[in-house]
Amino acid sequence: MNIFQWEERYDIGLPEIDAQHRTMIDMLNTLYAAKKSEQARQVVEETLDRLLYYTTVHFTDEEAAMQKLDYPHLDKQKNEHETMTQQVVKMRSRLQQGDDPVVFELLNFMSEWLKFHICESDRKFGDFVKERKQQL
Repeated sequence: MNIFQWEERYDIGLPEIDAQHRTMIDMLNTLYAAKKSEQARQVVEETLDRLLYYTTVHFTDEEAAMQKLDYPHLDKQKNEHETMTQQVVKMRSRLQQGDDPVVFELLNFMSEWLKFHICESDRKFGDFVKERKQQL
């Protein structure tokens, strides 16, 4: 069982970003499986670190695409990304201090945040790109 099941409604119509979203979700599910099966803490932490790194890569790519297209809501997106990143870093710090249950809190936070962010903020960007293409 996964913590986050991909559904078509999460497609925003931008293949590269959609693929990155799927990868992030796969990584969330891998972290969930590692924690749920009580794998060694080191495995859980390494999986979490890979997920956090990939999330940073995704945010950078997404913001670069928005900047390139002069997306009017780029600052809002950056703020959402930064707020999420700060929250996850705080949880990661708690894990390093021995708060093992924080992994499930982090997984729930990230999966719910991603669902909302993809369906709301990222969808608006996808719609913006579609409108720009129609205008050309």
